Amino acid sequence: MIQTELERFKGQSNLNMLRSIFISKPGVLRQTVNRGIIYLISVILSILSCYSQTYVIDTLTIDTNNLNPMQSYGDDFLIKNQCAPETRALQPGWNWLSFPRLERTGNNSVNAQIFLENSLKPEPLPNIFQIRNLPKGDFDEVWLEYDYGNWDINDLTNISSDLGYKLEIDEQYFNDNYFSISGTILSSSHAIDLYGGSGQENWIGYFLTEPRWSEDAFAGVWDKLTMIKTQYWTMAKIFGHWFVDSKVGPLQYGDMVVVKCTEDCSFQWNVSAPPHAPKGYVATEYFTYEEQADYTPIYVELDTTDLPLEVGIFCDTVCYGAEVVNTGDTMVQINAYIDTTGLGGELEFAYHYALKRAHLAKSEYYIYNTITGRMEPGKIRKGDNKEWYWVSFKKEDSEAITTAPTVELLSVQPNPFNESVMIKLSVNKKTVITVRITNMQGKEIKTLMQGYQLSGHYQLTWDGSNQAGITSDPGIYLLIIETPGQVVTNKLIRMN
Repeated sequence: MIQTELERFKGQSNLNMLRSIFISKPGVLRQTVNRGIIYLISVILSILSCYSQTYVIDTLTIDTNNLNPMQSYGDDFLIKNQCAPETRALQPGWNWLSFPRLERTGNNSVNAQIFLENSLKPEPLPNIFQIRNLPKGDFDEVWLEYDYGNWDINDLTNISSDLGYKLEIDEQYFNDNYFSISGTILSSSHAIDLYGGSGQENWIGYFLTEPRWSEDAFAGVWDKLTMIKTQYWTMAKIFGHWFVDSKVGPLQYGDMVVVKCTEDCSFQWNVSAPPHAPKGYVATEYFTYEEQADYTPIYVELDTTDLPLEVGIFCDTVCYGAEVVNTGDTMVQINAYIDTTGLGGELEFAYHYALKRAHLAKSEYYIYNTITGRMEPGKIRKGDNKEWYWVSFKKEDSEAITTAPTVELLSVQPNPFNESVMIKLSVNKKTVITVRITNMQGKEIKTLMQGYQLSGHYQLTWDGSNQAGITSDPGIYLLIIETPGQVVTNKLIRMN
């Protein structure tokens, strides 16, 4: 018996006609045939894909008595749309991106200059633009610049699908530019090397066609990571826990991801985790600023009784970053586009309310000191060159927070449960807290709470579903509540 897994079938097209002939249930093709017939089917699917403009098959697994043992043929049957070009829209200014699809074999790189001349549309090329990359294991960026028909090559000679790039097209030269790219998508089985150490960044590309949460996508090396950074959000690991605000979304096809880790390691993007719906980025309306090639994440603690619509950061009346505040946010991350070389002026914060004008009265604030473990009065200055900042405006935040906070699990009811279980807990002092569900083998099922929380009582509900909303099987699960220096666990039993 031969079983073919159509892991990533997208769109509605003529392919559905062929699909309905062979597939007895969604995603599975069952037919007793030999390898020759399977190859013929793959050719037909590939031809139809030229007209449907959809990706058809990512991996093909064959399980048959004639082929023993079970073997994954991977790239032997990798079928991708090589006919219709893929279009990638750009924006004026900076674009963090990767190129999963290229005209190449394997992960061979392509010539950067030729690729840009052929793929960057519309013609002619913008008068001035640049593309930058950080080579693996290096600290110095390389780049390629185009200036009125002349190319200036600064060690960036090739483009690879597993790397990330920063492309800048100045607004005055931007002409609704986009990429039109042909070729094949890099195989999901391709391994990516990460380099660890203080300050070492890894610019990598996300080449899976479906969005996935970072903790799922990086499952193989999750415990080794200390920072995950995209163009619009950053996850930073502080006291062993991740700082995550509400704008953090799943990684998406063609993203560039900047990763820092504790040690050298290698991984593959996790295709077994369930996909997640993409999440858009909401731009500020009141505060305006100019994006730069990079930013410093500033985590600002908010007073939930007096939430603004937007928070901005200023220096000498110039805005250097701002963020929209969502209902219920206790913390917001601002991308601060501040100079990283040479000390400059002090930063101030501004709140914008619906019925009030913005004001620059937030010049006094507290900054988390990583050495003392306390929130202390201070100032952020342009050019401080810190990896991140944690800011609060409340004096009582000066207490130390590195000691283990008191978290009490008040109740878990009902347990065992059928449809849902209610979890009540008490946090006696502000802390970073993660509440998650795992199976008994330690595999994460769902995260119920993650991030910085104030003291108080919390009520959470788990309906038995995983992160993608799919109901988990009946069985025994583990509730894990983690804060710096403290872990509380409790078994949960889900019945039929």
